[in-house]
Amino acid sequence: KEEKEEKKEEQKKEEKKTPAKKAPAKKTPTKPPPKKRRKKEEEESEEESEEEDFEDVEEVAPKKKKTRKVEKKRIVKKVESGKGIIQTSSFSGKEMEIDVLRNMSVQFPALKITEDPDSCDDATHLVVAENRRTFKVLHALAQGLWVLSFQWVVASMEAGRWVKEEKFEVHQWFSGARESRKGHLEGKGGVLKGVKVHLNGIKFNLGIEEMRELVAAAGGEVVSAVRDCDYCVSSESATLPKRTNKPIVQATWMLDSISSYQICDTKPYLLGR
Repeated sequence: KEEKEEKKEEQKKEEKKTPAKKAPAKKTPTKPPPKKRRKKEEEESEEESEEEDFEDVEEVAPKKKKTRKVEKKRIVKKVESGKGIIQTSSFSGKEMEIDVLRNMSVQFPALKITEDPDSCDDATHLVVAENRRTFKVLHALAQGLWVLSFQWVVASMEAGRWVKEEKFEVHQWFSGARESRKGHLEGKGGVLKGVKVHLNGIKFNLGIEEMRELVAAAGGEVVSAVRDCDYCVSSESATLPKRTNKPIVQATWMLDSISSYQICDTKPYLLGR
């Protein structure tokens, strides 16, 4: 018994000398310090906001494209309806009316307003201030353009848009204004379509070059020889051609024909007979 007790005491002493092996401690994830945690949260929130912004862009983008298409259709519609460039005539000294026209052009840019005489070929409307048969008026009538009174601009300003033109055509001043416009729309062309004109002399009230332009605008053709023409339009001061059976008429015959949109009878206009 004494031996057993001694052995037990020795074992206890040995156990005290050698420490018991501890089980490996489980590693717990260390929490990031507050600063790093804040940065991480901020980055995550930025990523979320970027995703939200991207989603918003995807939703809005189709709407923008749609509005552009609508605007394009409106512009095309305005061009197809005959609106494009407004030219003016007989507004010299009428500063108030000119200012109104310019303001309308800014407010409603679908219609460009110009006073440039070289833009006759591109014009779609002519606004006239008074009953004067200027080159611009004749050129517009020859082409079948809208020839309108200034009241059209006033009515459009009051309505806040370009109003319909029919009520403001100046057919009371120029009888062929409406007929010429409709004739061109129906494909009939200008009043001198297929007509050959010889211009005799150079001292016309409008000038020889302007007379040539009017013949072409009305669908006619200027020929150099009297024998090839249908009508010889002569200035009154020029030497008249001899030995010809072609009607030799004053320049007003051609201008009246363009203004009325019909070939006038030559008898009141004959020269030298």
